[in-house]
Amino acid sequence: MISVMVVDDHTVLRDEISHVINLEKMEDIAEASRPIEVKEKLTEIQPDIIILDIHLHGESGIELTSYITQYHSTSKVLILTVADDKQYLQSAHDAGPQVTY
Repeated sequence: MISVMVVDDHTVLRDEISHVINLEKMEDIAEASRPIEVKEKLTEIQPDIIILDIHLHGESGIELTSYITQYHSTSKVLILTVADDKQYLQSAHDAGPQVTY
């Protein structure tokens, strides 16, 4: 079973993503709303996929992606965004996620 961590500072969106994950027979093993929570949880678990919002409180999803790809390279990152600024999207892509959506 594929394990997933969902990271978003909006509870409703985080809950909806988790619901879809469970429908797809994946395992929602962790949720977080802030980057510091993600870093703490990654010391205990290694999800296969981390779905994260690009806009988070305290640290951007771009910075968090760089951290994850450097220190937890077995986890694949999928960044969620509604941004359409090409330079911002390029920065997100350069941080190393496997998918920017």
